[in-house]
Amino acid sequence: MHESGLIIEVADSSLSRDRTKARLYAHAGIETYCIINLVDSLLEVYSEPDQKAASYKNRNIYLPDNSVSLAIAGQEIGFIPVTDILP
Repeated sequence: MHESGLIIEVADSSLSRDRTKARLYAHAGIETYCIINLVDSLLEVYSEPDQKAASYKNRNIYLPDNSVSLAIAGQEIGFIPVTDILP
């Protein structure tokens, strides 16, 4: 079964717990899982879920001077500067 979707978490004191949630979301087939990491001022993007292994094949880190392109159900949203996401 293949699901889709995008989940975005904002993490400060919950960073460790939010990273653990990646296993749950991958198992559920959530296409893209993002953590706005306030502790390190960066964006973590997990993609290509492996439902059987309950993990994501890709984990990308985006720094404030980067831009990120996200997709929902295979449709690209477009490029977003990470500085527009971080407080």
